[in-house]
Amino acid sequence: MLYEEEKYTSIPPNFEMGPIEAYASATSVNQGNIINFYVRTEEEINFTMEVIKKGLTDTVVYSIIGKAGAHSTNTEPWINGCGWPVFHSLEIPEEWQSGAYMAKFTLESQDYSEVLFFVKPSNPGISTKIIFQSSVNTSQAYNNWGGKSLYDYNSSNHERSYKVSFNRPMNLYDFYKWELPFIQWLEKEGYEVEFCTNVDLHADAYLLNNYKLFLSVGHDEYWSWEMRNYIDNFIESGGNLVFFSGNTCWWQVRFEPQNSVDNRVLVCYKDFTIDKEENPNIPDHHITVNWYLPVIDRPENLMTGVSFYNGVYHNPATMPDAYYKTKLNKHWLFKDTGLQYGGEFGVYDNINPEKHYRTIGYETDAAEYTDFDTKFPIPTGKLPVDIAGKNAPKDFIVLASSNLTTWGENEQGTSGYNNHNGWVTMGIYRRTNAGFCFTVGTTDWASGLLYIVENQSVENLWNEIHQITKNILDILGKSAFEPQKFLLDNPDFENWGGNPLMPDGWYMEGSGNISRESPGHSGSYCLRVDATDGQTWISQNYIPIRTKRQYRVRCWVKGINLYENLDNNITIRLQTTDDYIDFAIANYNGTTEWEEISAVGIINSTETVLRPARVKIQVSSGYIALFDEVIVEEI
Repeated sequence: MLYEEEKYTSIPPNFEMGPIEAYASATSVNQGNIINFYVRTEEEINFTMEVIKKGLTDTVVYSIIGKAGAHSTNTEPWINGCGWPVFHSLEIPEEWQSGAYMAKFTLESQDYSEVLFFVKPSNPGISTKIIFQSSVNTSQAYNNWGGKSLYDYNSSNHERSYKVSFNRPMNLYDFYKWELPFIQWLEKEGYEVEFCTNVDLHADAYLLNNYKLFLSVGHDEYWSWEMRNYIDNFIESGGNLVFFSGNTCWWQVRFEPQNSVDNRVLVCYKDFTIDKEENPNIPDHHITVNWYLPVIDRPENLMTGVSFYNGVYHNPATMPDAYYKTKLNKHWLFKDTGLQYGGEFGVYDNINPEKHYRTIGYETDAAEYTDFDTKFPIPTGKLPVDIAGKNAPKDFIVLASSNLTTWGENEQGTSGYNNHNGWVTMGIYRRTNAGFCFTVGTTDWASGLLYIVENQSVENLWNEIHQITKNILDILGKSAFEPQKFLLDNPDFENWGGNPLMPDGWYMEGSGNISRESPGHSGSYCLRVDATDGQTWISQNYIPIRTKRQYRVRCWVKGINLYENLDNNITIRLQTTDDYIDFAIANYNGTTEWEEISAVGIINSTETVLRPARVKIQVSSGYIALFDEVIVEEI
């Protein structure tokens, strides 16, 4: 955000040093390489240094006894770094697994300082195709150790700095609140992932080459131009992006070296004029302001599909409950959730009544959309036209959303950017002939996973956040995308109701009759379409289809009365519902036995956009046929 006066109210401005303080030479280190630690104490005194692998349990992997002293600290350490001497150089063993590690320095008084770092694999992408990025840029932006951060509200004299150094003790709030719960859930569910930080993504053009799925978790607010470039290259090469985060890519940053080490100072002026005056040789598109501003001309929703501009902020201490409301529930990412259109999810507290797990907030991102009809949102892809002229992906599928415009109405809450009350949007899009991008549009998604972790003693504990996260990892984390079935209602025609009797989830048009017949191809029932009295069709709507992508429709058919000419008389087809154009037609050939028919289709277009479609069983006048096991797939 721009200014967050209420944010992190439990963390006071840290203008004085504690009994023991420490920092590291890097945010991450490869197996087999060396990382340095710097420690200062109020007096020359012994302490214990432990390195702890963080996960479901804390595992101590290294321990020594050391001694430091009251080393002098550079002036303006928030910019210049602390300048303390190296206390210990640690060579990372090859057998240490890629993950989150905490160096903990503890005095006999039990006062301690913690230093977070990540171990990266020396041979990336061998054991897993999933990489987890830690948002160290955001943590550093809010870090006010020594007196200042990139924010007025927690800086001395309420005057922020334009640069902050990584060479100082760090605030670990974001890691403990968002990243560690996600890491613990991954471990509990048996997912192996490898780790990096924002700094790695900025510095290494080849970092993502061996991965298929990139995860951003929590509060990923600060991005450099290079980070955007490498992520764009990744998704264009078929990689998949997942943002389990909010307020994502809100500010552009630059990095500067310190003490001859690259990328140890984070730069973000948040003001075009000041940045340009102090750095006249910096190209305009590298000026450190919001990404959506015309001077950069690279809005964040070009990458994520959503923006904090359309989102909202609320003080975490007084944040009200808010639920996602399901939109296009037939999408394959809702597999095994049981969610129907309008179904709510995202708040959990029924295990421990004293603990409340909210997944929406404290900051959210959203996409602007209009409704084709009441159940099919179509994204506009726009931020306000007077701010940015570029559109986000128009094939962005709004899977769920929530109206948060009332959050600015209570005394404790504050609204989104520039007093803009907004929404939250969960959705997905796919680059043409390339990878997917999925976003949840909230910083607090991991709270729903923390519910699973903290209550894991409860047998068969489950929630929708858990299932959607599993679906994402299981589908998009594979080396190649496998065809995914849309979640049609009652595709095997087992469930019937109403008067006259109709298959649940389907509706009929035309002059004929439909009925339930037993047995079906593999189950108890199938659909009988009798078009003796005239052409008859039965359909199911609200299937989200992207232009320029391939889709397959298939089902089992058995003819009852057949004629010589069966061409397009007994069919199943995919059809757009905004202009009623068939783009895939599977024709029954008339073997008089059960036959599986299928067809693959594509909607050709000059641009990739989202279109509403339906699956339609159609029988011409005079024919009778049975249908069963309808499947629509994205391939």
